Amino acid sequence: MRADATAAQAAPFFSLKMYRELLKPFYKRHTDLARDAGCLIDHHNCGRCEAFIDEWMDLGICSWNPAQTSNDLIGIKAKYGDRLTMQGCWDNTGYISSLECPDEEYTEALYRYVDTFAPGGHFVFMAGPHGDPKDERFVRKQKIAEDVYQNYARNWYKTH
Repeated sequence: MRADATAAQAAPFFSLKMYRELLKPFYKRHTDLARDAGCLIDHHNCGRCEAFIDEWMDLGICSWNPAQTSNDLIGIKAKYGDRLTMQGCWDNTGYISSLECPDEEYTEALYRYVDTFAPGGHFVFMAGPHGDPKDERFVRKQKIAEDVYQNYARNWYKTH
């Protein structure tokens, strides 16, 4: 389910009261149709939108993308557990994913990322560098992220 944005990086655009009164009824019409058809509901919502997650649960939303680091992702994972699949959870605009971050530090951060969010399941790896895709540093870091995904994250549940 994709709808208009409800949040910026630092804060929601709407109060929880406005969300409940204006947006939730609209979303409910759509999520009811999907649930009645047997669909799982993935919700795209950027920014700091954690204030709305209880409302999403009422709507039957079971997956969120991209779960951005401006939210309390560790607290959200603890609170909602297997009721909410979190896609993302990676700071794709900060230093750690920048081209200036040393490869060793970047690699270690990728492993910590998986070890933080994979336990308990309901996590989708969506990590990578940011910058010019033509820059050789970007290409190198993308290969590092791909390697961590293929050789660690992808098999995490088999080895832990």
